Amino acid sequence: MKNEKDLTTVSQGLDTDKKNWGKFAGCGLEDVQEAKLKLGYLKLIQKMSPEVEMGAKAGEFWETSNELPCGDSVDIIIVKKTMDWAKFPAYGDTSEKTLFSNDGITWSNGELLNEDDKWRSYRFRFYVVLKEDNELVPYILIFKSTSKKTGEYISSMLKRYGKMNNEPIFARSFKLSSDKEKGDKGSYFVLKANINEGFNDDETLKRAYEALLLAEAHCASYTLKDEDTIIKEGVRVPQDRPVVQDNSLGLE
Repeated sequence: MKNEKDLTTVSQGLDTDKKNWGKFAGCGLEDVQEAKLKLGYLKLIQKMSPEVEMGAKAGEFWETSNELPCGDSVDIIIVKKTMDWAKFPAYGDTSEKTLFSNDGITWSNGELLNEDDKWRSYRFRFYVVLKEDNELVPYILIFKSTSKKTGEYISSMLKRYGKMNNEPIFARSFKLSSDKEKGDKGSYFVLKANINEGFNDDETLKRAYEALLLAEAHCASYTLKDEDTIIKEGVRVPQDRPVVQDNSLGLE
């Protein structure tokens, strides 16, 4: 296990060994705008998820960038976290609009959130990379509804170790899994997480740092209009509001 001194040294010097591309630097990227960066989602499949039609199984994880399964557990590294509030219409109801709030005070239609809305509708949104992957582009992982307790657990762990050791947000990894639970409307899967022992190695830290830069660019100028849809229990709902960073729950 790396000690805190070694980790701090690595995190402070992550961008010092980039290749000098000389006259080729940035060639061909003149029209690429960071605001239009498209990121995939890391999802926990439910029995009504549209990915089931592509062969996905309820209770397993799925990444939407390549539409591929990731197994029934996966190790992730958090590179950035955000938070918003979302209020969806009843399943199958097309007469009501989806409402969003980026501050927990006012909905996108101008109405104020009531006390019930504030705790029922908030969601954790994390930007993550898979630990055993070489991808630099992060996925978006959302904790909502019955999985919000897991989002709170991850957020509290990040804050705890960040305050104690001055660690970067991507110093450690988490193992995601799922539990099958039963409710009034049938069974469903809930996201679970546990923090893994030890620090990520140097190469993984460098990759996570690069993913963080992409996540920050995406988050800073991203609006939900840039995404075609958001998926809620098989229903595709149009987007109309920006995602903002959560500065109230830990690392900034």
